[in-house]
Amino acid sequence: MVAILLGTLTSLGDENLIDSNSVEKANESPPQQFSLPIPETDKSKEVLSAPTNTIGFNLRIDGSYSGGGAVSQGFSIPSIRLSGFGTVGKYLDYRLSLGQTKEFSTAGLAQVLPVEAYVVFNVNSMGERESSNLKFKAGLFSPAFNPIWTPDLSYLNLPDFNATHRTLFLSREAGGELTLEAFHRWLEISVGAFNGTGVFAENTNNAKAFTAYARLNIPFQSWNLSLGTGNSIVRQSTEGSVNYKSSWVTDVFFTLDIPNWRTQFAIDGFSSQFDDSVRGLSPKGGSAVINLGFGSWFGVFARYEYSTKAPLLLREIRQLQIGPEIYFDENVKAFVTYTEVKTSGDDDKMITARFRLSL
Repeated sequence: MVAILLGTLTSLGDENLIDSNSVEKANESPPQQFSLPIPETDKSKEVLSAPTNTIGFNLRIDGSYSGGGAVSQGFSIPSIRLSGFGTVGKYLDYRLSLGQTKEFSTAGLAQVLPVEAYVVFNVNSMGERESSNLKFKAGLFSPAFNPIWTPDLSYLNLPDFNATHRTLFLSREAGGELTLEAFHRWLEISVGAFNGTGVFAENTNNAKAFTAYARLNIPFQSWNLSLGTGNSIVRQSTEGSVNYKSSWVTDVFFTLDIPNWRTQFAIDGFSSQFDDSVRGLSPKGGSAVINLGFGSWFGVFARYEYSTKAPLLLREIRQLQIGPEIYFDENVKAFVTYTEVKTSGDDDKMITARFRLSL
């Protein structure tokens, strides 16, 4: 029985490890794995015929230095993420990640918490998912919403998440999501139901959130173009009560990925409505992000984003970032960015160097 539970732990080169975030990072190399030998037992035939189990680990550490800013200066570790992931048999995937919640939240909290803890139940077996698949994800994770927001930063060529996305978009949530991948993953459709309270609090106010996502992927040789939309509705308590909250967000996005040139382009526009027992706000805006690769060692990163008055901040967001990217190898990179932030008359300018190690 113990041997059956252990299964066969495989390396990356021998088996197809299915990462639960593979939709968003189809063109990236998965994190490293380790393998163990099959134990010598009298039931070797039974062990060899057992379903394949895999396990892999991913570690990401971001260190940075900022100078010139009025709000934050000096050295910091803005993001740490330790993840374990893998498969159990042919139909079940899993992932557990510990990390700093402040990397995807405006709350600025530094505690380390489980930020991903989920399992994925697949209708198709591991070797039959390329053409189509129906899967159900349950646990704590980020709902499918936007290609530069939903995945972990380990799989994005960004120094950090967009400020507008951190402020407005539904983040890591506890719940379930049903996803259909069809036509060789050209089409993805997801619907989900969640608590709507994030990872910071228990659901004590009858909160609930619903999401809908659609994405069309159009590959052309080594290029990949995608366009789609992410939508969310959140309700908390009943209208008229002190804890009442209601919001909806609709985002439309377009991305172009050219892996051979280390070049990526993403643009999105959003509209939303946030109401509570005191006020109502209707933030609108968007962002444009570009990574231009110049050879195997160097690139340029640029981002501009804007939002009208947003919840919590109650003011506009205007942010411009630009600077070089340096690729030391596939696991080590650095961003040096000039950032200019304007929020309703308050200007802040800074230079930031951010170093990232991903293993």
